[in-house]
Amino acid sequence: MKSVEISNFKNFRYLKVDNLKRLNLIIGKNNTGKSTLLEALSIIASAADTEWIKRLITQRGLVYDPRTVNPDNNEIKRGEKSLCSLYHNHNCEEFYRNPIVFCTTIVDKLTDTVLQNEIKLYLADVGQICEINEEGEEVRRRIIIRPEEKTEIDASIIRPALIAVRDNNESRYIHSIGVRSMRSQTLDLTIPFQYVRTTDFTVDNNAVMFDKIALTPLESYLIQALQIIDRRIKAINFLKDENYTGIMKRREPFVVLEDTMEKYKLSIMGDGLNHILTIILSLLNSCNGILLIDEFENGFHYSIQRSLWSFISELAIKLNVQVFATTHSSDCIKSFIDATSTLDESCIIRLEKRKAGEIAVVYCEAEELGYISNNNK
Repeated sequence: MKSVEISNFKNFRYLKVDNLKRLNLIIGKNNTGKSTLLEALSIIASAADTEWIKRLITQRGLVYDPRTVNPDNNEIKRGEKSLCSLYHNHNCEEFYRNPIVFCTTIVDKLTDTVLQNEIKLYLADVGQICEINEEGEEVRRRIIIRPEEKTEIDASIIRPALIAVRDNNESRYIHSIGVRSMRSQTLDLTIPFQYVRTTDFTVDNNAVMFDKIALTPLESYLIQALQIIDRRIKAINFLKDENYTGIMKRREPFVVLEDTMEKYKLSIMGDGLNHILTIILSLLNSCNGILLIDEFENGFHYSIQRSLWSFISELAIKLNVQVFATTHSSDCIKSFIDATSTLDESCIIRLEKRKAGEIAVVYCEAEELGYISNNNK
C-alpha cells in the first residue's frame, strides 16, 4: 500500500497519507486518530467485510442490533446508532446522504502493477415491498432505499443497513449488513491481515495462529522472538491447562526452558513475553499482507524495543508484510528509528489536529528521522 485517502470516517473528515513504507510508525497526541487510522486500514484490508466491521463496532462497546422498531413512534432505529459510530461526528443524517470513502494505491510487487482501490460505505434503509407474481400470489421482496427514493417507493422500512461498494479498476463488489440476499461479487479483493489491539496480550486466537505455523520453518522465528526477552526459552506449544477449573479447557501457551524438562505457563512469565507472542504470531500469519499493532510499546521495557523492531523489520521483509504501529512512547520512536532507518523501508507518520482538520506529516528521509529521534515530543 503506497497511499491512502479517508473521508468521513470517525475522527477524519478527510485525511490523506502518502509515501507509505513497509514499516510505518504512527505518532501523535491523544485523539488525533492513530487508532482510527489502523481501523480504516483494517477495513480496507478486509475489503469492507461486514463481519469485520461489526466486530469493530462491538469492540468499541456498541451492539449492532438491526431488528425492527415501531415506525409510528420517534424511537431511533436499532442498528442506526451503532452504524453511525463509524461516521465523522456520528452524524446519522449526513451518513444517509454522503458515504464514508477509502481510496488506496496498492503496488503488486509480484506483477509490478499499480491498483487503485475504492471502498464506499453507505447508510441506507432496507425496505419491504409487496408484489403480485404471475400466479396472482402476494410476494414480499426486500430492497435498499436511498434517501432520495423514500417518497417515491411504497415500502415499509425494516432496518438500517450498511452498504459497501468496492471498486478495483472495473471490478465491483456490493454487500450489506443485515441483508444477505442483496449481495453481488465479481472479485475477491481481501488482503491477509492481523490486528493486534492494546489489550491483546493473551487472546484465544493465538492457538489458532500457532497451529498454522507449527512444525514449519516459521516456528523457529517465534522462539527467536521470545528469546529477545528470555534467552532460556527453547520450545513452545499450546496445551490444555489441566489446572484450569472452568468447564471448557482452553489451550494455553507453555514453554520449556534451557536445562530443564519442566513446562512453564507463559502467562505467569510477564506481560512482555505474552505481548511479543501475540505480535510475532500475528506477523507470521500475515504473509504477503498487513500487520496492524495498536500501542506497540505496551508491556515492553525500553531496553528490548530496538532488538524487537530489528527482528520485526527483518521478518517483514522476508515475509512481504507491511507493518503499521501506533505509539505514545518516545523510547519506542527512538528504538524504531535506530532499528529501521538504514533500511530505506520505514517512515514516521505524525498525525496532527488543526482547525481545518487532521493532517498527516510523513517523515522518510534519514535527516528527518534523525531530527524526530532527537527532538520528538
